[in-house]
Amino acid sequence: MKKTIYFTGTNNQMQQLETAIKTATDKRDAWLSSNKDVIGKIDSEDIKITPWSSNTQHVIVTIRLTYYLK
Repeated sequence: MKKTIYFTGTNNQMQQLETAIKTATDKRDAWLSSNKDVIGKIDSEDIKITPWSSNTQHVIVTIRLTYYLK
């Protein structure tokens, strides 16, 4: 069965984009580490950077991870 999970780093100014990306990837890495027994195969992974509302100084970083269960 295929499942998708999302990890975010939010409300960071564009100057702190690396921090937002690191927050999201740290959440993903922690989740992968604690769930390695149920993941059969990673199907795809995507990162998206979205401006927060109309204020382009703030962004939401979202990592989408799709995987198959064992």
